[in-house]
Amino acid sequence: MLQTKHCPFSGRQPFGRLLVSHNKPQHRLSSYAHLKSRIRSIGEEAADNSGSQSSGLLTASINVVQDLLHSLSQDADSSRLDCFLSVVPDDVLDKAIAVQKQLSPENPEVRMRDILGLISSGDIPAASLSLDSYAERLLIYSAPKGAQMLSSMLPSPDRSLHRYLVTSGTGEQAALTFNLHLQDSLVGQYRMSPRIEKLWRLRAISGEAADLEPPLSAHPAVAPEMVVAAQLEALRQENIAGVYQFASPMNKAQTGPLERFAQLLSNPMYRPLLGHSKHESLRKMQVAEDAYAEVVAIMSNNTGLNRTVAMIYLWSLAKVPASSPEDAGCWMTSSVQLISAHNVTKWPPPPSTQ
Repeated sequence: MLQTKHCPFSGRQPFGRLLVSHNKPQHRLSSYAHLKSRIRSIGEEAADNSGSQSSGLLTASINVVQDLLHSLSQDADSSRLDCFLSVVPDDVLDKAIAVQKQLSPENPEVRMRDILGLISSGDIPAASLSLDSYAERLLIYSAPKGAQMLSSMLPSPDRSLHRYLVTSGTGEQAALTFNLHLQDSLVGQYRMSPRIEKLWRLRAISGEAADLEPPLSAHPAVAPEMVVAAQLEALRQENIAGVYQFASPMNKAQTGPLERFAQLLSNPMYRPLLGHSKHESLRKMQVAEDAYAEVVAIMSNNTGLNRTVAMIYLWSLAKVPASSPEDAGCWMTSSVQLISAHNVTKWPPPPSTQ
């Protein structure tokens, strides 16, 4: 079921009861026709009720996402992130409470920052709750300045997906996908035992750039993921000037001018990057508000050794300070480091090399 705007909630109605009487033989044909009509009517009623229930579930999940985005958009301190606490899965919250009790038995209060730390350390697995680099940058490290719903759907009765075009304060736009699961949760009641309700819980937020065309130059609205993509495409095409375009001012001061930068790319560590045949991102990390890193694998036969190799590099990017006389506020590459290299036996490289 696909929806692009709110739909009214309609509760599920009980099915009617099918009554079959024992008619005399001469009335069997008319009774059979009446029975078929009644069964068809009940089937249509069931379909209507099922559709109403799905519509209600979808509307409820849309409201969860929109309330979350509204709360996150409020200009405030880091406490604004605690609005996540109402939608994180119970197992995630239970894990965070258990850890916090060990650290501070007298005050086991859990904040969303604590949960993010547990996700980063691997104590909370990605299968329980994951936010990719786009989600962290546009929702965690800064307050979103705008959000427009693109689509919403129920792939299954207990799962919903919502895509929003989210705009940051710098003008960066990304399509974020919110993945929610319907789960049984304990809900407290005043002076009564908790009751179990089915509630929508957040499992993941992932994103992609609104414009997937690699940029030609740096701009504050260009995502760091797209800067890496632009440099990789320029390297594949052996467009050294296009690569140098996205080097940070400090990087250019150390490796420039362009002619010297080109000579560095002939170094055996970096030569395979030029004219490489394939590349694939292995991991993307929003390290801090102004720091980003990406692990990339490339396949290349530009080695001078008549063999094809798989090379794994770490791209490190930083946001140029606002005080910089050029490219202020832009994501640019600070360094590219070789992590490993080996002959190609499998593509992409196995996890042990990442």
